[in-house]
Amino acid sequence: LHNLFGDTNVASIHVDDAGEISYEEELDGDSVGDVLSYVEYNPQGLLARFRELAEEAVRQKRISATERREILDAYENGLRGYTYFET
Repeated sequence: LHNLFGDTNVASIHVDDAGEISYEEELDGDSVGDVLSYVEYNPQGLLARFRELAEEAVRQKRISATERREILDAYENGLRGYTYFET
């Protein structure tokens, strides 16, 4: 773990004598879920609990089923997402 943002994406390149660049290897950095697991959180457990809360909100008519799906999709995408700023 590099820091609390996790490891960054890495690209290994080679520059030959003629100045030509070739990409040797690309490695993905840590996801939010990866970093959470490094500090003893269980991303799947967090998702399961969040899903329970969203289901309860639908039952109580505080949100619609469509909103529940949108919220859960955003949460799941967040867990899978990169920890550093992306454009």
